[in-house]
Amino acid sequence: MQTKTGKSPGRTESESLPFEIVCPQCHRLFTKELEKKEFVNHDFAMVQGEPSALEGATKANAWQPYYVRKEFSRYRYHYKCKHCGHEWTEIKTEVKEA
Repeated sequence: MQTKTGKSPGRTESESLPFEIVCPQCHRLFTKELEKKEFVNHDFAMVQGEPSALEGATKANAWQPYYVRKEFSRYRYHYKCKHCGHEWTEIKTEVKEA
């Protein structure tokens, strides 16, 4: 149920629902259905990380930059609302250590 302003009663804007579980058109909960997952691109990068005891960091070398090779895979997710039929896409990035 929504009010004349289009907002659900009893919720303020700061208490909005997570975008991941609602349809952006009808704002119904748990109606988001994955239609297809499409590969977009793949990339590698060296990312500065924090040295830890497991990687042999000591007080003497803790100030030195520490780099980790990361693998970035981007996917386009195609969704459809089970209630109103609205279709939309989201691009998400999966990160792994390479």
